[in-house]
Amino acid sequence: MRYSAKIFGSIFIGAIMLGATDASSQLVQPRGSDSTFDILTWNVHEFPGTGFRTIDTLAILIQNLDIDMVAFQEIADTNAFYDLLTRLPEWDGFFAPFDYSDYPYLKTAVIWRTDRASVTYVEQLFMGYQFQFPRPPIHVLGNVSFGQYQFDFHLIDLHLKAGSTEEDQQRRQAGILMLKAYLDNTIPGAPDQDWIVVGDWNDELEDPQGDNVFWPLLIDSLDYRFLTLPLAGNPYWASYPSYNSLIDHLMISTQANDEYGSGNTITLRLDDEYSNYRNRISDHRPVMSQFLGYYTAVSEERLPENFESLSAYPNPFNSSVLLRFRNRVPGDVKLEIFDLLGREVATLIDGYFMAGEYQIEFNAANLPSGIFLASLMQQDKTDCIKLTLLK
Repeated sequence: MRYSAKIFGSIFIGAIMLGATDASSQLVQPRGSDSTFDILTWNVHEFPGTGFRTIDTLAILIQNLDIDMVAFQEIADTNAFYDLLTRLPEWDGFFAPFDYSDYPYLKTAVIWRTDRASVTYVEQLFMGYQFQFPRPPIHVLGNVSFGQYQFDFHLIDLHLKAGSTEEDQQRRQAGILMLKAYLDNTIPGAPDQDWIVVGDWNDELEDPQGDNVFWPLLIDSLDYRFLTLPLAGNPYWASYPSYNSLIDHLMISTQANDEYGSGNTITLRLDDEYSNYRNRISDHRPVMSQFLGYYTAVSEERLPENFESLSAYPNPFNSSVLLRFRNRVPGDVKLEIFDLLGREVATLIDGYFMAGEYQIEFNAANLPSGIFLASLMQQDKTDCIKLTLLK
């Protein structure tokens, strides 16, 4: 992947040793690992809330979590952001490069561990579209690598309009439509088509279709996948616990499915471990995705570009459809069917399979017409295809 660096003046901040936070402080358990790319989206609520105490505590939490990259929302004081990085000597980062005077000064920001990740480009998107994006998102080009292992990706960090009025919902819906149009037009021509979109979306994935601002992205499951969808509707995974709502999300382009692999996405209930979390840090919990599939040697033999490990015929279908898949190496295989709200409809396969080609019939005679997702989890990847049931 070749890009020219386009860094805005002093936006990139080299963290220095002076004032570094004591790494021996342990407020929460580690969540990252050496064999995964661990990325968080984290609304830190008008950072730095309680001043230097918030800065110190947030630095300790980041070190404790042992993660690779954080996308923040609601940086209210950029000097405090500089102070945070001085307490994180192995990290670097930047905040949104442009000011927007017509709205409260709350910026997005990205930080990363310099021994595992890097960022080579930053730009602000959708400037001037205040109705859709009162806080314009930032777009960066990132890389994470461990020796011969690496993952290049685009990252968008956004913060959609909050509120429960009809206009607030219309603004979020308009923002998502603009975002989708941008991605639809940009991804096919991008040198690297792995995209991650994270942030405070301020809405729930499980809303009914008529009220669901995410619907254009959810129904386009061939191009986009919400990693937070399996958590939707479960209060335990709420990222905004005051309302038992999951409103902070991570979404990927389907081209990044291989890199995500059999990865994991969870809300980090840090308030269970650190009792002063809500007062000191935020009313939002962070949400983390761990990418597993990219951890593959560069020299490993790769399948041809037109390889399809999961297919369906006929599709659209009436009552039943034949699902076919190819298992490249012996190992565990799981084939599940979900509805668009992420609810499991059926588990068709869950066991150990030898290498080869297989097929199984999915009988949907008892289901209503609609769109369903077939998810095939294998040893080194996860594939997802859309099934259309017409009755």
